[in-house]
Amino acid sequence: MKFFIYLLSILSIIALAGLFVFKQPNGQSWLSVDSFIPNTEKMNEIINFANNKVQQVFKNDSPENNSTVKVYRWKDSNGQWYYSDKPKASAKSEEVIFDSKDIIVLPPFDEPLASSTNPKEKQDKAPSKVLIPSPSKVLDLYQDANNVKKLMDSRQQNISKVIKDSTG
Repeated sequence: MKFFIYLLSILSIIALAGLFVFKQPNGQSWLSVDSFIPNTEKMNEIINFANNKVQQVFKNDSPENNSTVKVYRWKDSNGQWYYSDKPKASAKSEEVIFDSKDIIVLPPFDEPLASSTNPKEKQDKAPSKVLIPSPSKVLDLYQDANNVKKLMDSRQQNISKVIKDSTG
């Protein structure tokens, strides 16, 4: 067993040293001493990029960039809310004022790539719509969830009771 460990250690050392000696197809060795020395030029480039981004964020927070946005909203006969930058003449529009500090803009969602890479299939696929339920639907969903929770709790109590009766 001891011999096997020595043999495995020597083979590992030879394999590691071989990476410094053996060449890639382009003529360079697989490993070199320079591979272990950090590239300070690249690190400085990354640090400068990060500093610029931080300065842009704080520059956008400056008081001259803060503004309010007026948006108008109205409700149709079905109870659906609509938003626009102009009031609707045929409906009673409410003015909603948004502060630019409170608005967060998110990047668009990139759908994961489909299993097939055929571009024709991707074009044929209809874009998915975002469904926003009305407030009354949300309340119905909440009540349904509570009913399911009560049902699951009662089932758990019944199962516990049956187990207790069968073991007791």
